[in-house]
Amino acid sequence: RQMNARTLKSASLILPLTCLAFLPMGCKKVPPVKLACNASAPSIYPGDPETITATPTDVATKKKWDVVYTWSGTGVTGNNETASVATASLDPGNYTVKGNIKEGKKGKEGLKPNQAADCSTDFTVKPFEPPTISCSASPTTVRPGDSATVTATASSPQNRPLTYSYSASAGAVNGSGTSATLATTGAPAGSVTVTCNVQDDKGHTASATTSVEVQAPPPPPRSEERRVGKECRSR
Repeated sequence: RQMNARTLKSASLILPLTCLAFLPMGCKKVPPVKLACNASAPSIYPGDPETITATPTDVATKKKWDVVYTWSGTGVTGNNETASVATASLDPGNYTVKGNIKEGKKGKEGLKPNQAADCSTDFTVKPFEPPTISCSASPTTVRPGDSATVTATASSPQNRPLTYSYSASAGAVNGSGTSATLATTGAPAGSVTVTCNVQDDKGHTASATTSVEVQAPPPPPRSEERRVGKECRSR
């Protein structure tokens, strides 16, 4: 009986140790999946490209394991780690894009704890800036009836298409590109103001002015000069 008791006692000590030795390894707690996302540009103009990129961490690597991405936001489309934003129709302002990741067995992604995560990022759509323009004339002084060339120098900060137009306070100005011609026929002596206008394809406008001085015509000859001239001719 003594031997049996000792044998039973030893067996009872060995059995738990044996069980611990055969416990499955790798039973650590799986960390939750995490997700961060960033915009390719923090501020843009309408029509500029904008891409949102999601960066996941602690995604489980298992066989038959699936990862699903979803995106939400104005003009946002995407179904993987990146999404694109259609910015052409966006009004100026601040916008938020949200991303989501789910992992798990195919068709059961995100059903268990720690298998889903969210992220969000912001970007700003800036309003288009108006064009700028300067205006010059050459020559700046003309005789009555002569012409002057008017030159407009304009630019758009966002390189938008530009159209030009001109007007004058006297005479006539013709042109539709970056230069025009001022005809002073019929214009009184004095300063003629020419206005150069520019407009981009978004309706933003700018204008500048230049001036051309029309000289007074020479005075007619005096009566004595006319008489002397007539006598000289008669001889």
